[in-house]
Amino acid sequence: MRKLDFSIFIILLFLLAIFGGKIFSQKVWDGRNKINIVFIDQKVFIFSLDPQEKKAIILSLPPKTFIETIHGYGNYPLESVYKLGEQEGLDGGEFFTSSLQENLRIPIDGYVLISDFKETNLPSKPRGFILACFMDLFWGRNKTNLKKGDIASLWLNFKKIRQDKISIVDLEKIDIAEKIILPDGTEGFKINPQKFKKVALEFFKDPQIRQENLEVAVLNSTSYSGLATRVADLIENMGGRVVEVGEIKNSKFQTRLPDGQVPNSKCELRSKKEIKKSYTLRRLEKVFGCQWQEEEAGDYRGDLSLIVGEGYWKMLKEK
Repeated sequence: MRKLDFSIFIILLFLLAIFGGKIFSQKVWDGRNKINIVFIDQKVFIFSLDPQEKKAIILSLPPKTFIETIHGYGNYPLESVYKLGEQEGLDGGEFFTSSLQENLRIPIDGYVLISDFKETNLPSKPRGFILACFMDLFWGRNKTNLKKGDIASLWLNFKKIRQDKISIVDLEKIDIAEKIILPDGTEGFKINPQKFKKVALEFFKDPQIRQENLEVAVLNSTSYSGLATRVADLIENMGGRVVEVGEIKNSKFQTRLPDGQVPNSKCELRSKKEIKKSYTLRRLEKVFGCQWQEEEAGDYRGDLSLIVGEGYWKMLKEK
């Protein structure tokens, strides 16, 4: 990283703190709560930052890890998923993050596609490496869905975290990634979601969701089995308290919301009006892309219900 870049960056952060500005107004992250970002290189790793507890996790995934991609494209090695999305005319970053989120069942909020780093293995003390990545992102040298304000906030928050508060977890060294033999005889790895759940519950719980401790019911309104369980696993891995996993009839996905919008067929969140502003509900809205609807009297199943619709299955299986 050039000294001139660093000096200009610090000046920009100083001006941001004093004046703000339109360039920093649109953000993916609120700058206060937990965020998970996947770094896409020859070796893929997930960076998780918790500003409140002042700690970070770096989860390294084994090379040749195969995941089942969304939209029914089948199993692909992680290193090829971004390019596959682009080749199919999709947003490569969104395709990658959604596929990884569905496989690991933890929220993936953003991605960084490293294009000009020669070092593909994380150093034993990766703090400087991550900060340099954020610096390059700020100057537009790598691809990301993060905004300038996000990058500035990430740099500032991560700068405050001590090296001893950064945990490095290599799935290749623990009994999570299972070896598989591909049809052509080559070896690869596949992450076992149930085994990974232990890692997720240890490192990826959201403290704010845990603190609110709201009861969540996950209900499948489709004829496809397993969707509610899949969604419930992700919510539990975030630290949510799932109290019911089941089915629901007459979910009213075809009705219109109070603001006149057509409901999203992927999923729907229902709760009393006072729950709408909770962090848990807002986080679930963002992670799953659901719309909120006020719960009708007598329909309460916990503090809030997440109803899975046909659109969720289509996202997983249809091209």
